[in-house]
Amino acid sequence: MRAASPIIFLLCFQNYIKSLLINEITFDAPGLSVLDLCCGKGGDIPGKWLKAKPAHYVGVDLSAMSVAEARQRYQDSVVNGRRQANETFPAIFIVADCGDQNNQLTDILAKDLSLKRLR
Repeated sequence: MRAASPIIFLLCFQNYIKSLLINEITFDAPGLSVLDLCCGKGGDIPGKWLKAKPAHYVGVDLSAMSVAEARQRYQDSVVNGRRQANETFPAIFIVADCGDQNNQLTDILAKDLSLKRLR
């Protein structure tokens, strides 16, 4: 459980800083496209990214299980959250190693974005 973590204060501080950065970047520029590298389980989707209202969201993570959970969080909070059309954003999720130089992320993104149409 997160609350029992010995570094809970560091996790909360990191979460606070991330919120500030997202708000600062998106405040004067709504409708940006987001590439969330190492998106993890998508914990920022229901709160931070939904509030920022990006035009498009692409979440990338090494863990297929984390990407599956991020996709489910997106489905639950954005798609099924009974939101109005102007409060939602299209998203795709990609399993890839963001730090592997041999795993050309740009090629993966180009291929994945061409196969999936953002609505």
